[in-house]
Amino acid sequence: MTTFFRLLHHDDKATALAAATAALRQGTPHPDTHTVDPASFAQVPGSPFAYWVSERVRRLFAELPRFESKDRHACVTNPAGNDHRYFRTSWEIPAKFKGRATKWVNMLKGGDFSRYYSDTHLFVDWDDKEQTFLGFEGTPHRPLKRLASADYFFLPGITYSTRSQVGFSARILPAGCIFHAKGPGIFCGTENNPRFLALMNSQIFHDLLLLQMTFGSYEVGVIQRTPVPNLDTPDGEQLGKLAFACVNLKRGLDTATETSHVFQLPALLQASGDTLAARDAAWAQRVAAA
Repeated sequence: MTTFFRLLHHDDKATALAAATAALRQGTPHPDTHTVDPASFAQVPGSPFAYWVSERVRRLFAELPRFESKDRHACVTNPAGNDHRYFRTSWEIPAKFKGRATKWVNMLKGGDFSRYYSDTHLFVDWDDKEQTFLGFEGTPHRPLKRLASADYFFLPGITYSTRSQVGFSARILPAGCIFHAKGPGIFCGTENNPRFLALMNSQIFHDLLLLQMTFGSYEVGVIQRTPVPNLDTPDGEQLGKLAFACVNLKRGLDTATETSHVFQLPALLQASGDTLAARDAAWAQRVAAA
C-alpha cells in the first residue's frame, strides 16, 4: 500500500502537508490522505495515479464495457483547413440552398460550452459525389481528397467540443449534418442517442473522463475508453425522454435569438398578454415596497 497526499485545492501547500502528515502519524483520518494499492491503477486506461477516487470507481473500468463496443462508435475527422475562407454562417446563405439535397450543408464545429443543444449555424459547400467540401485539402504534409469518417456524416448522433476549460458538454448532432475535427461525432443508434446524451452530461461520466486525461482536452480516444452501463432498460428509456426535454427547452430559448436558424420572434413578442400583465403587476409591487 502507498500513501498519497492530495493538496491541489490548498494555497498554502506546506501547511496542508504538515497537517496531513501529523494526522497520519497519529493514526487520525485526514481528507487529504489516500492510502491505495498502486496495482489498482492498472484498471484505468493508461494507469494514471488515480489515487483520490475510490477502489469502486477504478473498478468500473474493469467491470463495465467501454463505450466503443457493440454498435457504439466515437470518431473524429480531419482538420478542415482554411475555415474562415470556406465556412459560411446561416444568414449568409439563402434558405433555398441549404440542406443535403442542395449545395450547402451544416458543419458542427465544437463551439462554446453548451449541454444538450447548440445552434447549427455553420455551413460548407458540399460535393456529394466526391464526399468532401470546398476548401478541404488535408494537411500540407498529407494531402487528402476524402475526409476520414465520412461514412458517419449526415447520421443523427451526439457531438461535443474537444477543447474546453469549463468541462465536457455533449449535445445533439442532428441528421443531415457533418462534423469537424474540433467537434467529433458519437453514434449509438437512433433509439440510444438520447440515452447516452443524458449519460454523457452527467457528473460521473465527466469524472471518469478526467481520470484518463489532462484537463481541458477531451480527445475521442478518451470517450471510446470510458466505461458505460447498460441503458437498454426502463431507467435508460426515462433518461432518453429527459434528454429530449432538455434539448427542446434549450432549442426553445433560441427561438428568440435573431442569429439562430430557429428564430421566430423576439422574446418580448413571444410573451402572452397574461404573462406581461403578471410581470407588470410584480414590478409594481416591488416599486411600492421600495
